[in-house]
Amino acid sequence: MTIQEYQIIKLEALINEGFLCQSHALEGKKKYLKKVQEWLGTTCKENKAEVPVWVYTLNIEPVNVQDDTYSKQSSEFIDKQIVYCLQLLQDIRTVYYSQEQLRESQKQTKRLCWANWISFAAFVAAITIPFIVKCCCH
Repeated sequence: MTIQEYQIIKLEALINEGFLCQSHALEGKKKYLKKVQEWLGTTCKENKAEVPVWVYTLNIEPVNVQDDTYSKQSSEFIDKQIVYCLQLLQDIRTVYYSQEQLRESQKQTKRLCWANWISFAAFVAAITIPFIVKCCCH
């Protein structure tokens, strides 16, 4: 999943909010995951990209019918999901900045290529102009 330049600010805010919400109550954590789901869904639609499957599974808790420890499992599940979500958001951010560095590197490569061509042309001109002047004057 790739994001645009104007979307990186919101992504950074979501990552920071994710680190802060780890100390929140269970409902606050669930609201954060829902917020991430909504943002990623709209971002993918804006970028005309397919929404990754992991986005849909952020709030889907496993069902355990063996015992009655739902609240403890729910809390642990949400905590793990927030960590997982933060890792994936950071991966998206890393991909964005890597692509930016690659674009900048390509620009520098093009500039260097043009600079080499100009240097070569100047070198050829420095050699040929005195020769032409000498031939024309005699």
